[in-house]
Amino acid sequence: MQADAQHLFNRFSDSAIRFGLTISLKKTEVLLQPVDRLTSTPAVVMAGETALPVVQRFCYLGSVLSSDANIDEDVSSCIAKASYSFGRLARHRWDDHGIRLDTKVALWQSTRQLY
Repeated sequence: MQADAQHLFNRFSDSAIRFGLTISLKKTEVLLQPVDRLTSTPAVVMAGETALPVVQRFCYLGSVLSSDANIDEDVSSCIAKASYSFGRLARHRWDDHGIRLDTKVALWQSTRQLY
């Protein structure tokens, strides 16, 4: 797995260079999802002379990815975002007595479809 991860990063780095792009080493992290967590050893992926930090989880495009492929944290994050959105909706529209109930129900249903 160590060699595979390094090979994959090298190919990515070479492709970036060919297109005139640079990789920000401050923002680049390594997250591996080994088949067997018990016997796997932590991989060290090098970018030139720099060892990239290995992390157990990170947020990518709003989703929380983890090395053990557990989605609990991602689900919790989605629920928190939905709760926050509904809380904002409640303050601005749900508590407004001038809005009909069927309109409020339609708003509620539309927010549920977002998540």
